[in-house]
Amino acid sequence: MDVLRADLRCFLRTLARQSGLSATVIGILGLGIAAAVVVYGVVEALVPDPFPYPEPDRLVVIGSEMPRAGRDLGFFERLSGPEIEDVRAHGRSLERLLPFDLNSVRVRGEDFPERLFALYAWGDPFATLGVAPLLGRGFTSEELRRADHVAVISHELWQSRYGADPGVLGRAVVADGVPYSVIGVAPPGSSIYGADLWLPQSEPAAALPRASAAVGRLTVLESPTATGRQP
Repeated sequence: MDVLRADLRCFLRTLARQSGLSATVIGILGLGIAAAVVVYGVVEALVPDPFPYPEPDRLVVIGSEMPRAGRDLGFFERLSGPEIEDVRAHGRSLERLLPFDLNSVRVRGEDFPERLFALYAWGDPFATLGVAPLLGRGFTSEELRRADHVAVISHELWQSRYGADPGVLGRAVVADGVPYSVIGVAPPGSSIYGADLWLPQSEPAAALPRASAAVGRLTVLESPTATGRQP
């Protein structure tokens, strides 16, 4: 321990005598820490955390895998609208299927516009994720059918933009020039792919672009004992 203290004192004296070296070391450490914070923030925002959801092992994102030319490897590709309809019609192991699309929207801020990540939902995300809103509610079937100008905001946006104001419900958020009335606030950690706005869509899922995807829950099969049937 005494040797460690002596080495540390020697290192600090060297830094004090060589101001240029001190600035270089501090600058390198600052850049490294800043880079690590940025990378962690991006990964945390883009990678969905399954743990806030009930029964996370049943929650799946549906996509297609296509072979690359001349290779055995495949890659994950988004689904088209007709493919999503096929999954919905013939997928016996899925329930609460939620087709969605992601896009960046320009939101008018208090002082200047900003861009936010928005999720366009063909259903109520709360029902699929299995969570309850922190404030307000999710989309009703009528709002989805009409694509009403209503929105659910993330917990993070509620804190950063609205100061965690419990009276946020009914306030307007203007996205790409269209005012949406806030009807709900999602609980912490429940954002899908970091989306801060959830907006309802009414177009048939068959009209979805190739960039779309879907999330759903695996069906829980009843055991023969529970149903009274024997194998």
